[in-house]
Amino acid sequence: MCSGDCSKRCLIFLNVLFFLAGAGLLGIGLWMKLDPMIVNYLHVVNINASDPLIDYAALVFIVVGAAAFVIALIGCCGAIRNSQGLLFVYIALLCVLIAGELVGAVLALIYRGEVEKTLLESMEAQVKNDYHPGEEGPFDAWNYLQVKLECCGANNYTDFKNSYWWNNTRTIKNGTQEYVPMQCCKLSGGDYQSPQVGNFKKCQEDARDHYEDSDNLYTDGCYENLQSWFQQHSLIFMIIGFAVAGVQILGIICACSLRRNLRSGKYTA
Repeated sequence: MCSGDCSKRCLIFLNVLFFLAGAGLLGIGLWMKLDPMIVNYLHVVNINASDPLIDYAALVFIVVGAAAFVIALIGCCGAIRNSQGLLFVYIALLCVLIAGELVGAVLALIYRGEVEKTLLESMEAQVKNDYHPGEEGPFDAWNYLQVKLECCGANNYTDFKNSYWWNNTRTIKNGTQEYVPMQCCKLSGGDYQSPQVGNFKKCQEDARDHYEDSDNLYTDGCYENLQSWFQQHSLIFMIIGFAVAGVQILGIICACSLRRNLRSGKYTA
């Protein structure tokens, strides 16, 4: 067991790290709420109007990050003032926080398959029913998603057949019938709102003829590409999560050591 002075210095240092880790979690939460890319993705991955899954995840990051600020402050004050009461509160709050994190991690693992299945079904339903100019949220989000991730539809470009867009809003442009939205075609310029298609006619012909090796049409589905995007960025979440957990456990150990030394009278300075 460390001496009182050693425990005190370690605890202050760990709480500085904990404070920074909290800033990282808070930053991730704000990024998920404010970044235009994420905001558009959220329109697509919301399971339904009452269950915006990733939006809730962003809120969790913000709340946990803010809690880390408060807990780190309590830990530093307890160490600097040699307060057994503040150290007890600090240890109790960290234990509650760790327990909550463990419950969240277990639930995420348990329900991951169900969430992925529900997400795919939701994306398929949006393509079939909500992709049209009258639904600005889903319409703009899907256009952004398809251009950004170079994909088309939920499973693939055939999802648009017999959709609301197919039956009511698709048009004939320059003598060419649309079979997929312009955002499903490979662009030579512009953006998702004003796409400049490289070869619009060939893109639509490839969609009509189900040509899978097209150089003009995005043939991958957005569900798999969106999954890949989240998996690539999940490494950031995992690194921060493990770092925060490590700091929390070490913080509890140092706080318990310092409190024990204070109670025994071995450390008073």
